[in-house]
Amino acid sequence: MLSRDQMAPKMPEDQLILSEVAVYTGGRDLDGRPIISFPSRHHASLESKVKASGLDHILRYFAELASPRDRAHGLAFVADLRFSSVEFVSLLKSALNSLQAEMQAAGGKSVFYAIQPQNKKTMKDTMTILGLRVSKKKKNKMLASPIFQTLLLADETDLHNYVDQSQLLTDLGGYLQYSHLAWVKFRKTVEPFFMSFHECSTKYSSALDRLTNLEEVQLGASQTELEETLQKTKRCYEEAVIECNLPSTCEKCTDLLQKLKHSEDDPIFNEVAQKAVFRDTYNHVKDCMASLNEMKSRMDHVWKTAESKINLLLSAMEYSAQLKQLIKWFTKDSKKLLREREIGDTPGRAEALKNHFEAAELPLAEEKIANAEQLVEKIQAMVVTSPQQGALDVKNQARRLLKILKEFRKRLDEKEDFVIAVCDYYTLCDEIERWCNKVLRFLPPNLDKIHDFLSSSHLSRRSAILVEWRESLRKFMRRRPPPDDEEIINLEQSVKLIGDEVIKRRSLELIDRYDLLMSVLSAKRPALRSDVQQALRWRYDFLEENDFQDSDLLSHSGSYVENRPASGREDQSEIVDPLVQRLMAPRPLTLDITSKRRTSQHQPRR
Repeated sequence: MLSRDQMAPKMPEDQLILSEVAVYTGGRDLDGRPIISFPSRHHASLESKVKASGLDHILRYFAELASPRDRAHGLAFVADLRFSSVEFVSLLKSALNSLQAEMQAAGGKSVFYAIQPQNKKTMKDTMTILGLRVSKKKKNKMLASPIFQTLLLADETDLHNYVDQSQLLTDLGGYLQYSHLAWVKFRKTVEPFFMSFHECSTKYSSALDRLTNLEEVQLGASQTELEETLQKTKRCYEEAVIECNLPSTCEKCTDLLQKLKHSEDDPIFNEVAQKAVFRDTYNHVKDCMASLNEMKSRMDHVWKTAESKINLLLSAMEYSAQLKQLIKWFTKDSKKLLREREIGDTPGRAEALKNHFEAAELPLAEEKIANAEQLVEKIQAMVVTSPQQGALDVKNQARRLLKILKEFRKRLDEKEDFVIAVCDYYTLCDEIERWCNKVLRFLPPNLDKIHDFLSSSHLSRRSAILVEWRESLRKFMRRRPPPDDEEIINLEQSVKLIGDEVIKRRSLELIDRYDLLMSVLSAKRPALRSDVQQALRWRYDFLEENDFQDSDLLSHSGSYVENRPASGREDQSEIVDPLVQRLMAPRPLTLDITSKRRTSQHQPRR
């Protein structure tokens, strides 16, 4: 893999690379070392044209193509020296020593597999040069020892013990298919990308450092200053990305990967598609793409971190302003809404006040509550993701808002209960009053005599008058059922919620009338005579106020009938009872007759 710190290999000039004195075939020995071969047919060219400096350049290029892992493991050099000269061996040893010295820091030791020369003298000199034989000649004592490992082999068969035939060229008894010209064309096609990658990697470090230094810049204390810092940081990020050519290098890498994946579309790629150089290059390009993505991710991370930090402070400022507005509304602006508890002086006015509360005041309050809850949720989420000082300050404000909101909800519920209770009060009073009026119309004028019959112990219970009274009473109660105890309880609860003494007194008067009339209509036990007399006085006042005509106790058929108005109409809303007039009056009135609760006749409702 070509790392960021590794120089991009630069191919030697054509005169050297096309000489084919050394080839990087892609084969490996049995220990996994990459093989560099020295074809015997080009040994003469090495001595006459390429020379030592040219060979050094070629070998260094091949070594740079190897991955850091391969260089750490060492390289394998293969040469057939059977017909080579001593000068060639000396030149080759010098080049390999120079390359090994450069690779020494990587820790790997290379191996030189050499098929020994056939000439005996050349064989001795070769062993001396390669450090396999100690020479007694003075001139040879000054020779530098090789710093690589040398294996001198008898022939090709001996070589196959260290390198599989599939990894060797045909001139060494192998069957590895290799075209050096195709290899050179392929490398020339892909190397511009590696040069771009190296340039991008070199500039990346300085660009990242400059971008990282922005974290130490003062962000600002106002919204304007923060927005300016955000724009400055964004420009710096964009300039850093362009400076190191990161976008264009990523694009080149993507294009090259596509060409490698679809090698059949390009003749140069297709010719080496099945070779080791193609596979190695493909893996190198993928590693480069991974490095580019990592570089981009780090730069994006630095930018996003700075951006989120500034945006957090901007959001904290915005949330703080919204919190102040909401706190002001809940603590000051809403006082009128909560404090105003007008009791309508008529049922219509009470209903209008209730409708206004439900249509205007309550929706506004609920909207403010929803806004406050959403704002608190945003602040809590912000604190979880970025627990910085600015977010923590806003969180404390949000806690205060929640306390205020709790108290506001309580008072809003009380206001809602109040307006509903006022309407319920008028509705229930009207229902009870109407039933009481129907009873007063039903009661016969000689109710006191009937009561005397019921109280007498001498008259037979089979008396016709009593039978007809009970029958009329049963029919009336079936046609005009009284309000049940639950409605009376609801009225008492509504009055308690309203908390007005005048309304409380009026409701007690109405309930007392209801209780007294219920005792008078009781068929189980006789009512008190004082209750009967009170009911008859109410009846008289009611008939006189509403212009009713009195009728006989008995109808023509001998049955008790309900009293009706002179016009023959049923009970209408315009018939007004004096008590009802006082109940609906805007100011409290005092009844001319004082009534007491029927504690002796009825059990408590609760």
